[in-house]
Amino acid sequence: MPDQLDPALRRLETWLSRLHVPPDRPEELARMSALMHLTDHLARLSARAREADRIAHLADSPRLARPARAVAAALRKRPRPDQARRLVERVQGFARQHRRGALLREHAGLIELSDVFRETDALRWLDRVADHAERIAHYRALAMGPSR
Repeated sequence: MPDQLDPALRRLETWLSRLHVPPDRPEELARMSALMHLTDHLARLSARAREADRIAHLADSPRLARPARAVAAALRKRPRPDQARRLVERVQGFARQHRRGALLREHAGLIELSDVFRETDALRWLDRVADHAERIAHYRALAMGPSR
């Protein structure tokens, strides 16, 4: 997917760089700013999609696979900003609980320290993906303007 998205992002960035919005048009300037932020978060999300080790750990982990699949399913539906915000809150809550649980399991000798780091890295990845998706939904709504 990133291989398909990156050329489109470069074309979008080129197109955006050619636009000129007069400074006396605040609504259009706000929409242009939203488009730039949206493009930035799309690029960041594309970069996250290349982090195969973290994605593989999420898919292979009995504790993390289900929440990761739920996030993927939610993102495929192109959530509205309020839905995306709730998704971020749910992911952050899950991540907090799971990080604490991973640390406690390591302290009890149930998992290795390296596995704690691998799990927390995967959770951080999931949190950042959800956050970028929320920002994309937010800026998409701003870029579309009030009439939509």
